[in-house]
Amino acid sequence: MLYRFLTVSLEDIKITGVTEFVLRAALSLCLILFIAACLGWLFSRNRGRMVLAAFIDRRTKSRTEINSWEVSLGRSPTCDIVFTDETVSRFHAVAARRGRGWVIFDTGSKSGVRVNGELIDRSARIYDGDTISLGLTSVVFCAPLFRRPAEKPQTAQAKPAAPAQQPKPAQPRTRYVPALTGLTEGYDMTVLLIGGDYILGRSSNCNIVIPALNVSRFHAEIVKNGNEWHIKDLHSRAGTKVNGMDVIGEEKLSNGDVITIGGIKYRFHAKYKV
Repeated sequence: MLYRFLTVSLEDIKITGVTEFVLRAALSLCLILFIAACLGWLFSRNRGRMVLAAFIDRRTKSRTEINSWEVSLGRSPTCDIVFTDETVSRFHAVAARRGRGWVIFDTGSKSGVRVNGELIDRSARIYDGDTISLGLTSVVFCAPLFRRPAEKPQTAQAKPAAPAQQPKPAQPRTRYVPALTGLTEGYDMTVLLIGGDYILGRSSNCNIVIPALNVSRFHAEIVKNGNEWHIKDLHSRAGTKVNGMDVIGEEKLSNGDVITIGGIKYRFHAKYKV
């Protein structure tokens, strides 16, 4: 309408020739610039607001925002969220928005994915405040709009009359296995010693990987001799200690012993409840 009005006005004042062409071109350019400025203003208002969730590293407190419906997590530089921890697989997991919430998928990682300490089977729903562990790295999932639903209180129901002799339900069996629990912040995970020998060190080829600078690539070894567990140092630079004393040769482990591997401490449990 504005263009038509100005065009009619130009005809009324009888401007012709080159001057009329220049004025028409200038008016068209002004109109295009005005529309572009309006669109730019609208897009600038919404810029930076598309933050769907975030991961907060428990050790470093660094925050990584999620602004897409699906993100990959791993050690590979091609992942959306990259970790430098050697215990994290190259393509470890994927976090994705599914339906009315978020789901974490284990993409064939070596150490698995844990949600609030529980090892998941392929995938699991995650909610605001959940702790997700990838290897020795733990992050907190922050999504205030997706809180864990509150458990519905169970309503009291009238109990049917019990039979004369009611069999007692079978009690679940409690299982105990040897284990190591981390005592150092950032390395506070539990490793179950199911059987066999375990090499501890910084190398990704170790059974228990400890990505710390003072830890040698192949630092120490925990072996099972009959019903006993022993530890020996593998000629590491920083040495291996049990209860503050250097390990010389091979030393037997007792329940509650504190093992120090390059400054990283673990407690040995002869019987850990699982």
